[in-house]
Amino acid sequence: MQSLIEAQKKLLPDLLEVMQKRYQILHYISLMQPVGRRVLANSLGMSERVLRSEVQFLKEQNLLAVGSIGTSLTPEGKELLRTLEDVMREVLGLKDLEAALKQKLHIEKAIVVAGDSDLSPWVKKEMGRACVICMKERLKNGDIVAVTGGTTMAAVAEMMTPDAKLNDLLFVPARGGLGENVENQANTICAKMAEKALGNYRFFTFLTISAARRMNR
Repeated sequence: MQSLIEAQKKLLPDLLEVMQKRYQILHYISLMQPVGRRVLANSLGMSERVLRSEVQFLKEQNLLAVGSIGTSLTPEGKELLRTLEDVMREVLGLKDLEAALKQKLHIEKAIVVAGDSDLSPWVKKEMGRACVICMKERLKNGDIVAVTGGTTMAAVAEMMTPDAKLNDLLFVPARGGLGENVENQANTICAKMAEKALGNYRFFTFLTISAARRMNR
């Protein structure tokens, strides 16, 4: 795969550039749909004229559906995005970054997503999606998942989806997220994550914590 991509970069650099741009459009829409054209153009750093042309092309390929509330992926668009994901990770150099991180930090696995979350809020959704995939690969029925607070964990909760093989998970809040907005606090995120995963959850209150401390004395 890598050798083929390198050959394409030399022989057809424009092809990869166009492919990357269209993949980026599809990928962003998958995270934010339905999304308006102006928001889409601003988020991707494209002019509305260029974006209009690309959206029209993708619509003609039956990859996008454009309606009054915004643009969304069609089932064909979702399938194409899944098919291209591994190839685009090679093109973007993400697999090389992951390998370098694994070696540097001496860890079993590293996951890198494209983008800068400080500049593009949608990147946190992609981080959340990657985290959900990783969780589902490792969790088994009956596991307890401790959930902290913060905007990144809120993104994980937002991207969580149910899994028929994981229908008996228990989500509990851990310390973290104190001082955050209510939607970014551990209890709130824990409940949302459990709801979207079709699992169960328990809240920790100050009374619960005080009782636990007395038992440990």
